[in-house]
Amino acid sequence: MKRFLCRPEQYSAKKVFCILMAAARLFLLTALVGCSERSLFTRYKGNYSWPVTSPASKKEVSCRKNPLQSAQRSCEISIELEQAFWKKPNMTKCKLLEKLPNSILDLQDIKLTEENAQDVVQHILYLLPDATLDAEELEIIARKISDIVELADMSVTLAETVLSILDYILLQEIEDENFRKITDCILRMTEEMGYKVLYTERNISVITTSLALLVLRPDPRLFGGLAFGITSYNRGMDLKISVQENLFRKALASVFLPKSLKNFLGIEYSDPDRRSKIQFKFFGTTSLFLDDSLTMERLKTYVVSASIENASVQNLNEPVTVTLHHIDQNRGNAAVHCVFWDFGKNNGLGGWNTSGCEMEYTDMNYTICFCNHLTHFGVLLDLARTEIGVTHDHILTLLSYAGCGASSFFLGITLMTYLTLDFSQIGAYLQK
Repeated sequence: MKRFLCRPEQYSAKKVFCILMAAARLFLLTALVGCSERSLFTRYKGNYSWPVTSPASKKEVSCRKNPLQSAQRSCEISIELEQAFWKKPNMTKCKLLEKLPNSILDLQDIKLTEENAQDVVQHILYLLPDATLDAEELEIIARKISDIVELADMSVTLAETVLSILDYILLQEIEDENFRKITDCILRMTEEMGYKVLYTERNISVITTSLALLVLRPDPRLFGGLAFGITSYNRGMDLKISVQENLFRKALASVFLPKSLKNFLGIEYSDPDRRSKIQFKFFGTTSLFLDDSLTMERLKTYVVSASIENASVQNLNEPVTVTLHHIDQNRGNAAVHCVFWDFGKNNGLGGWNTSGCEMEYTDMNYTICFCNHLTHFGVLLDLARTEIGVTHDHILTLLSYAGCGASSFFLGITLMTYLTLDFSQIGAYLQK
């Protein structure tokens, strides 16, 4: 209904015309025919019949398996088409007609649909503690999540459950080759899922014990830069995120998008729904980012990512600022490399790449990187280029003390010899 309202900047003649048009449309809407009777046949939750319903109202029908609960469906009004239409039913409270199998392997023949998606992922989450998470089980889980992402709509609850599944798997820190084969798929699925989540507010966040997802749609006309940061996290506990317009001074991990990115946000569109979303993610475990090509380098930070919907952001003149605290202090002053996750590396398995990223500052606790593109960011420590390790530094200190002691000892002997000879010569001279 907001589209019927005249904007304040319009002139009086236009305002009158706008009001008249709004009144005409409102009159038309009152004469609209409601939603006609509609039958719905579902494979997993039974058949439902929705009666004739007035526009802008909601109907409830008892669930077939658990009749004390209800399925809901709304009769909405299309402003553009000027007619009423049925929205998709909400059947999340209705139970499946048949129970799901009690093993992940037996879920491979279950077809994912919008009616059973929440039930299936909730069942997978229930089965995880007793799962072996071998290659076959991981493949089935990845396939089911992929099927869910391909659905037209994704609720916040569904997204939370999917991320909870991934969160559980990642915290197991699986490092075999079978897991490496699905990491690329997991990263791409979470990216797509973030942009498909349905929400009514300006932004939506989904937070688990070690994963965080934030999606927002800022007004590009007011965009002056945006920072996403992790303000609290302790290995699978107490994960907290924050968003602000300026760089974070204190954060475990943060990424700041410069003002110039407003050109990627659909500034040419007046309709907010046509503007692009921004997605941030945080990964509180490194098990998803294993690079087989690394020899002496190791990932020593958590990973943070940023992207813009339907945009490939590269070769920026104004860099993206990424600040990452080291998981363990860099006491040995090892060389650091600012990197991004390259999906095409290692024959499609993914790997770390330094292109487009440079180190701006580093110390024992954290590193600041400048990058000219958006993706997943991390910091590698090059253990082969350590200046002096703590142990080696202690050994060298002891050797220095020993060397100084030996030098002092022999210097004393030299001095005594010199004085002895010198006094002998003086005594001989006096006896003459």
